Amino acid sequence: MRAYLMVLGIAILAAGLVAGCGGTTTPSTPNKAPDAAQAETAPITPIAEAPSTPPAPDAPAAEGEAPATPDAAAQVPGQPAVEEPPAEPIPDVVAKVGDKTIAGKDLERQLKHATRMVRTRGMGGEVPAAQKREILNQMINDEILFQVAEKAGTTFTKEEAMAEIEKAKQGMPSPEMFTQYLKTMQMDEDTLIEMVRQQKLREKFVKEHTKDSPVTEEELQAEYNKLKEQGNLERKQETANVSHILVKVEGTDEAAWAEGKKKIDAARERILAGEDFAKVAQEMTDDPGSKQRGGAYPDTPRGMMVPEFDEKMWTIPIGEVSEPFRTQFGWHILKVTARHEKGTMQLDEIRDQMTRMIERRKEQEFVQKTLDEAKPKIPVEILYTPAETAPATPPGPEGVAPQAPAAPATPEAPAAPEKPAAPETPPAPEAPAAPATPPAPAAPSS
Repeated sequence: MRAYLMVLGIAILAAGLVAGCGGTTTPSTPNKAPDAAQAETAPITPIAEAPSTPPAPDAPAAEGEAPATPDAAAQVPGQPAVEEPPAEPIPDVVAKVGDKTIAGKDLERQLKHATRMVRTRGMGGEVPAAQKREILNQMINDEILFQVAEKAGTTFTKEEAMAEIEKAKQGMPSPEMFTQYLKTMQMDEDTLIEMVRQQKLREKFVKEHTKDSPVTEEELQAEYNKLKEQGNLERKQETANVSHILVKVEGTDEAAWAEGKKKIDAARERILAGEDFAKVAQEMTDDPGSKQRGGAYPDTPRGMMVPEFDEKMWTIPIGEVSEPFRTQFGWHILKVTARHEKGTMQLDEIRDQMTRMIERRKEQEFVQKTLDEAKPKIPVEILYTPAETAPATPPGPEGVAPQAPAAPATPEAPAAPEKPAAPETPPAPEAPAAPATPPAPAAPSS
């Protein structure tokens, strides 16, 4: 079953809105800023851990940037501006699932988001009709699973959903970011609460029915051997697992630098006194690229960070917290938890991530089995079928128009990450990729 970035998974809302690694274009400088993410050639982790709930579909603009609008399209460099295609009318009700309905406005919200995702990747044009139908089908599947879960007695209350939202808000830089998120997604907080309630109820149902099927050592070894044979476990150069905290300081005002030094000293003192580095980083770091990971940049190759950071990363003893040091971005402290030689990753290095990957696969298989059994018993009537629309981008070289990407199939094995940009300033937030987990949440039933 395919997983799409549908609507909010509140458990990682803060990560979706705050964390991010910048773009994927070629770096303009040989060194990365410490708050720009990840390695150039070596896989960060070949089976990078995906969140257990679907991520936020889009992040509000970073502070200082113009906020995205629901229909904003990214322009392809070197091409004329793209004209908006005429909107396809969507009926008030697009499907009936048992005695519930799926509203056209909720489907429209998901289609607009999918269009934004296509265009922000520089593809332009409209989401293909086949993918639109897949999105609607996903919403139907979500509603079926929700009804099955409720009938089975699984509960998740409105109060619990509100608590999840409040917890996520605490990880955001400001209340304004949450307000901007709602505005961007064209929803009010009551709608969000119901979306979260349904999503978490489905997730709870799946967990309850797969918890008695733990991942065995034999399954782990078989998966490891498969990835190894496919060449997905090769580390092409030496790397380090590093975590850091950044107190951002701009300009040459020495008073500002002195104030920043006080903050980084306070963070270091808390860690030396016994507090967890990741916990302090989540609370204090100004690096949006690693905040929700507790400051962590795993498998970072030599030469990919700015010189001051890179030097510390390869000289500080493993497990120690560095003295505060200064770069063009502000004050830092860092801690190296491991260094790796180039070569094949060992099973113990990636055991936790592989375990979660296999668990997600089992969850997905359970969801598919549940849907197959439920569909003959729950009548579904589809009242709207998306039609094809002409591409809005001009023809490319030799008259070939750029095509919107097809919806990605759930991968059997992870691909190595794309080469990220090295921005001169901390990167703008970007939503994480869609995990291969049980389906993302549908719009609430009417």
